Amino acid sequence: MIFTIARKTIGCLFSLLFLFFLLAGTLVVAGYFMLPTYLEYKLEKQTGYRADLGEVNLDILEGSLEIEGAKIDNPISYPETDFLDINRIKMDLRPMSLLGERCIFQEVVIDVEQLAFVTGPASENNIAGLIKALELATAEDEEDEGVTEEPLPFLIERLSIKLDSIKVANYSGQSPSVKNHDADIDIELRDVTDVKEIIQPLVAELSRQGLVFVLKGVVESLNREESYKGLLQWTAEAIEDSVKSILEGADETGQTVKKIIEKLIKK
Repeated sequence: MIFTIARKTIGCLFSLLFLFFLLAGTLVVAGYFMLPTYLEYKLEKQTGYRADLGEVNLDILEGSLEIEGAKIDNPISYPETDFLDINRIKMDLRPMSLLGERCIFQEVVIDVEQLAFVTGPASENNIAGLIKALELATAEDEEDEGVTEEPLPFLIERLSIKLDSIKVANYSGQSPSVKNHDADIDIELRDVTDVKEIIQPLVAELSRQGLVFVLKGVVESLNREESYKGLLQWTAEAIEDSVKSILEGADETGQTVKKIIEKLIKK
């Protein structure tokens, strides 16, 4: 099954990218040209989120994948379509690692132009909505196949994450509110083997720029999901570590979210 818990935790983008490599070995040359269309169809069918993968370059033998100009839109139930506008995604996989105990990536680059955090009239938000949809798709397919997949160990030797801007659109109140924030997040990590190593610097950047309220909205939406409490605990710890070295205003924001997460975990 393509949507494992590990891939869900890393994020919807990684779910799609892992799918490229898992399917590539079984594709004939003609099938390769249909792969982007298949992935777009698969994502919308199982989650309701629509994708346009833009320009895709895949070298199966070298384990190289590059996507430019991709876009993921919200389901039609949301008042805005904007979700992810992606400048570039690049992955260099060591192909032989697929035969070993963990997948090894020489390099992963995720360059996002805009992330839109959209809250609908019923106070649901698009990020938590996608996470839950991926989890449901995983559970349904595992039930159909009668097999429960274990999390996939991975090593990313170099990981680069860039995010230019965050759009926050809230339609849960009487008057819609839409604001654009310059994020300018640029993170480079080495030898990543755990999602916690990704969460911590991202939380630090969001806290430093006063944007940690985006994380708060996602956490509140996931608070009833038992399977996410481990992730919430990691996030609380990341906030606690990050706010120690940032401005006082951001520190107060971070501590507020940390207390919310800890309260949710205890429920």
